[in-house]
Amino acid sequence: MRLLRWIPVLAAAAAMSISAVPSAASAATELDFHATLHHSAAYSTATGYSEYERVGTARELEVTVRHLHRLVGKRVSVFVNGHKVGTMLVNRYGNAHREWDTRHGQYVPWAGAGTPIRIRNAY
Repeated sequence: MRLLRWIPVLAAAAAMSISAVPSAASAATELDFHATLHHSAAYSTATGYSEYERVGTARELEVTVRHLHRLVGKRVSVFVNGHKVGTMLVNRYGNAHREWDTRHGQYVPWAGAGTPIRIRNAY
């Protein structure tokens, strides 16, 4: 049996900046959350950011990480509020970027100000 050890790569800042913009197309309110991702001890050079948007019941998440040179060619998992959203492949430059959107049938959990966003790698 293979033992998996989770290493946190990045975690979002506890306080996300919030902006509420009324949508002209509907009565729904648009909420945008932005967070700078901070490195862990295991990946001290890692940086990144995340953007989360809610419009009515639709949710969108965008995550970008950089300086993960030791993980080139490997996948990292993205978690929002403890729920796995999906994975991203670290490219040959040590960067990974991905977007998820419920309008495209993808899973994006509910999040609000202070919701943790974590990037992890499994060995």
